[in-house]
Amino acid sequence: MNEQNENNIIIKKVQKKGKADKYEITYIKDSEEEKEALRELAVKCEELGSKIDHATGRKNNSKNVSELVFKLATRLGVRQHEAMVYFCASMVYDAGFLTFDPEMLTAEQLTDEQRKELARHIDLAEGQLQFVPKKYWDVFYNAAKFHHENEDGSGYLGYKGNDIPKIAKIIRVADSYNALSSKRSFRGGMDKDSAIEKLEQSSNIYNMDVINALKDII
Repeated sequence: MNEQNENNIIIKKVQKKGKADKYEITYIKDSEEEKEALRELAVKCEELGSKIDHATGRKNNSKNVSELVFKLATRLGVRQHEAMVYFCASMVYDAGFLTFDPEMLTAEQLTDEQRKELARHIDLAEGQLQFVPKKYWDVFYNAAKFHHENEDGSGYLGYKGNDIPKIAKIIRVADSYNALSSKRSFRGGMDKDSAIEKLEQSSNIYNMDVINALKDII
């Protein structure tokens, strides 16, 4: 059995007498058409990411996080094509924030009710992401829906450990590292070592494989 799917993967079933079936998986190079589709998707994500950054008052957040996610994904063994999809999704994972009043997004203090309302951004991103091709949808959905999940299940939806999609685990670390190391109006940014140490102290929240990959690349 040879099967080529939409992700340009050839799956070959290898049958051996008296043994369980085994499969050989071969990745083939992306076509020029597919490369161009990803480039066009990246442009759209960059435009939307800039709108999100403007609305939330986080300068260059989408650029910084997406570039870091790409590097982390590659370090963790994600093949380049999929890592590029991760890169695109990581520019727009907070798209749900665009449904809120910008004044709420940039307020220095929020009521408990406002925080609860803002947490709904994970459910509201879908309407902003209708331009995403169907074959990439799962990655974008997982990025937007699950990027506030914690390793111990204490996140927004209670997912934990291996139940959390890989893209969400990577964004969780990249987003927090970028927040810690970036200057804010109310504080300066941490140096790299201090930011990583802060993440390591919260292994109940962040995936340690991703943190170790972060240590390797920065």
